[in-house]
Amino acid sequence: MSKTSYNVASTVRASILSFALLLNAACAGASIQSAPQNLSNESYRVDSGDTLNVTIFGQNDLGGKFLVGAEGAITIPLAGAVPVREKTLIEVKEAVESALSPRFVTDAKASVEVSEYRPYFVFGEVTRAGKFAFTPGLTVQQAIATAGGLNYRAAKDDAFITRNQQRLRGNYQTPLLPGDTVEVPPRYF
Repeated sequence: MSKTSYNVASTVRASILSFALLLNAACAGASIQSAPQNLSNESYRVDSGDTLNVTIFGQNDLGGKFLVGAEGAITIPLAGAVPVREKTLIEVKEAVESALSPRFVTDAKASVEVSEYRPYFVFGEVTRAGKFAFTPGLTVQQAIATAGGLNYRAAKDDAFITRNQQRLRGNYQTPLLPGDTVEVPPRYF
């Protein structure tokens, strides 16, 4: 190889590397720095796709498992639609009690817990992209394993997480929340 062709090839490689680094920096977005939202009754926010187990004490026919619909509500017998989106489980309990008392049940007392969290999604450079059941404590690495692992084009130890309509950069140890979407980008070299 002549010195001129070596310099041209070297310049092209350097240009491609610079472009890839610039593209990566531009697409990176914010990083997930803090601990994830806690899944406790006091802080977890209910959203569409969650299934809630509602118990009305002394009124077994009114309770049961209720899917939070696309409109962000559950439908309780007698009370009808009860808005629950973005409420904590304690706030959902209060909303159910308020919807039933005093019209239908005198001094209604309820208990609410999540029986099934909304699913998470994985796409990009994985074997089987799709929707998967969420379990507390899930990390990006475990989500990728559930999706059949990485394919040969995948970037190693790099992922984007879309949470609450924000695209965040994470790594394989990043904890996930219900409803998160994990994107595994392709590697460039």
